Amino acid sequence: MAITTIALIVDVISVVLITRGQLEQGLKYLFWSTLFTVPPNALLVTNTTPFLISIIVVVSSIHIFYLQPQAWRKKYQFAPIIASILTASVEVFQPSFRLEITGTSPTSNFSVH
Repeated sequence: MAITTIALIVDVISVVLITRGQLEQGLKYLFWSTLFTVPPNALLVTNTTPFLISIIVVVSSIHIFYLQPQAWRKKYQFAPIIASILTASVEVFQPSFRLEITGTSPTSNFSVH
């Protein structure tokens, strides 16, 4: 819940900045909001790492290649790769405090263990 709240606050601030004409600052906050709030979810729940990495790669690619100015591409192109590696490293180390979510299909009832 805390990660979602942080992401929501930063995203609202980003939208406010963009509507007030501070496009560059708003886009930066929006980009970094994705990279700082999605990877910690791998620390909380097991079996979500591939999904989280795909979110990081897709959303960051959209930001970098469609929303950000072309001059920023060189600076920001490695950030999603680093965030994906950090997310994958959680799966390698397997912290004991993570919740395990199991289910047989996306439409079935999931249970948290």
